[in-house]
Amino acid sequence: MKLNVSLLNEITLDLREHVLANRLATVTTVNSTDFIFSFSVYRKEKMFVSLSHGFPFLTLVRIDESISTTGDKNSQILRKELKDAYITDISVLNNDRVICFSLLKSNDYYEKEKRSLLLELIPHRANMVLLDQNEHIIFVLHQNGLETSRPLMKGLIYQPLVNQNKSNEPASASLNDIKEYASNYIYQAKSSRLKERYHLLFKHIKSKNHSLDNKLITLEIEANRAKDNLINQEYGQMILSLGEDEKELESYLLDKNIEKDYDKSLSYGVNADRFFKKYKKAKRTLEMNKIEKEKSLEKLSYYQSLQNLLPYMNEDDLLELAKELLPHKTSKDVKKNANKISYVEYKNTRIYFGKNSKQNELLTFKLAKKDYWYFHIKDTHGSHVVIALENPDNETRLIASEICLILANKKDGEIYTTQIRNIKKGASEGLALLKSYKSIYLHDVRECTIELLKHYKS
Repeated sequence: MKLNVSLLNEITLDLREHVLANRLATVTTVNSTDFIFSFSVYRKEKMFVSLSHGFPFLTLVRIDESISTTGDKNSQILRKELKDAYITDISVLNNDRVICFSLLKSNDYYEKEKRSLLLELIPHRANMVLLDQNEHIIFVLHQNGLETSRPLMKGLIYQPLVNQNKSNEPASASLNDIKEYASNYIYQAKSSRLKERYHLLFKHIKSKNHSLDNKLITLEIEANRAKDNLINQEYGQMILSLGEDEKELESYLLDKNIEKDYDKSLSYGVNADRFFKKYKKAKRTLEMNKIEKEKSLEKLSYYQSLQNLLPYMNEDDLLELAKELLPHKTSKDVKKNANKISYVEYKNTRIYFGKNSKQNELLTFKLAKKDYWYFHIKDTHGSHVVIALENPDNETRLIASEICLILANKKDGEIYTTQIRNIKKGASEGLALLKSYKSIYLHDVRECTIELLKHYKS
C-alpha cells in the first residue's frame, strides 16, 4: 500500500468531521511504533497511528478491546503533554505526507498554550514530533543528532521535511482499505508490543532451544565414539586367547590396526585389561549418554512447546512465565489473573486451553467437570484442551483437536481424547495420566480454526 497527499487529505477530512473540537482523552503506546488516541466526545472510533518502518499510516478505526499502554518513558511524556489537549485544526502540512494537529493545552498555570502534533508518515523515516507555540520541539519519537542535516532534538526549532516530490504518486489504497488494514494490523501491533516488553524471555526460550539442539548433536557424536570403542572388548578377548602365540598375536594387532595401543613391555594379560577398561568406559559413557539424552529431549520438548505457545500468550501469561524462567529479572508482583484460562467459543460452547504447566493443572484437575472432554497431542509437551460440554458434536471435537496441533506448531499428528473422569493426576505439575482414551489422527489444520484461535478470550 502507498499513501499520497490525496489519500491523506481524505483521511484528514474524516478526522476533521469526527474529532475536531474534541479533546485528546488518552494516548496509548501499544509498542515502540504504534499508538492509539482516544477522544473526549467522539467514542465510536479511536485514532490508530502506526509509524512502522515500511508502511506508516493513521486512521480512525473501531477498537473494542481494551489495550493498556506500555508505561515507558515515551508513553509517560505523551500522556503528560497531550492529555486533555483541545483539537483546533487538522491539516496536511506543506503538501507532503505530514499531518499536523493544532492543539490548545493548559499549562501548570492554567494558561492556554498552542501546540502542534506532527505525524511524519514517510516510509523508513516515520516520526512523531510535538512542538510548543514557538515551534520548539517538546518531544520527538526518533531523534536526529546535531551532526545530521536535519537535527531533531528537544529544545531545537523544528525544521520541516524537504518535499520528496513523491507525495503525488498514485495511492494504492482507499480510506476503507486503510481502515480495514488497521483493524487487522492491531493484532500484529499487540504481538510486537509483547515481543518488545518480554524480549529477554523470548530470547531465553529461543536460546534454550538452540543450546539443547546443539547439546543433542554433541551427545550423538559422543555416543557414536563410545559405540566405536565397544570393540575394545573383542580386542581384549582376542589378546587373551592369542597371548601365548606371539606371531598370531602380532598378525592380529596389525590386521586390526591396534599395534600402537599394545605395549610390548607389558604382559598380554595387562594389555588385555587395558582394552577391557576402554570397553567399560565406553559402556558407562553410553549409559550416561542415554540418561542425559532423555533429559535433554524432555527439556527440548518443553521449550519447543513454549516457543509454539508464545503467539497465543497475553501479558499475564508472559509475566507468569518470565517469573518462572527468569525470576532474577522479573518483578515478584504477578497480577492476580495471571492464571486465567483462555478459551475460544464455537456455537456457544467454550473450548479452553492451558498455556503452561500451572494452567494445564488448574484447567484439567480443578476447573473442568468430570463429563467435560479432554484433548492432548500424543507423546509430546503441549496444551491441555478441554471442551466444556458433555456431548460435543464432531465439529467441536475437530476444532479442539486442531487447536492441540496449532499450539504444538504442527499441521498433522495424533490427538488423545477422553472425558475428564478418565484422567488421573501425574507426579509432576500438569502431567495427566489417561486410564482410557480414543485417538484422532489429523492430516491438516483448517484456516478457519487458526483464525478462531487468534481471537481467543481470557
